[in-house]
Amino acid sequence: MESREKYLFFFAVVSAGLILIDRIWAKRTLLFTTAITVAYLIRTYVLYTTCVNTVCPEVEYGFYLLILAVVGLGITSLFPDMKKIVSEKK
Repeated sequence: MESREKYLFFFAVVSAGLILIDRIWAKRTLLFTTAITVAYLIRTYVLYTTCVNTVCPEVEYGFYLLILAVVGLGITSLFPDMKKIVSEKK
């Protein structure tokens, strides 16, 4: 595994853990980790799809799946399930 893959894997595991925790601090931290993951995805996309010296890499299906996964993570972090948290405060 390259360091880029380890980085994305680390934030995927951290994000999955934060999605499962029903605390307000976890939802806020999830927004932060999602922002870092989206920024790193943009960086990775530019690095892997840029043509260098007339050699253009072919983008595989896995990269599109990675984009879909990060978009799904973004949607999940923007619209968390807050019903349990609100009912516990009352």
